[in-house]
Amino acid sequence: MRAVAQMVSYEIPLALSIIGVVLIAGSLSMNSIVEAQNIPFILLQPLGFIIYFLAACAEINRTPFDLLEAES
Repeated sequence: MRAVAQMVSYEIPLALSIIGVVLIAGSLSMNSIVEAQNIPFILLQPLGFIIYFLAACAEINRTPFDLLEAES
C-alpha cells in the first residue's frame, strides 16, 4: 500500500513538469514541441527539468527512492 501511494505521489510532479513544456510549445505534438525549441526548454525551465528528473528517477525506483522489503 505504501509503495502504491509513493508511486502515485510522483505522478503529479511528472505531469506538472510536462504541462509546463506543453504550455510553452503550445501543442501536444512531439514535432511541434521540438520545432518550438529555438532556445532549449531546459534553459527556459530549469526547475521543471530538475523536478521531472527527480520524479522520473523515483518512478523507476532508483537507489535513493527505492523501498526496502522487510523479511517476514
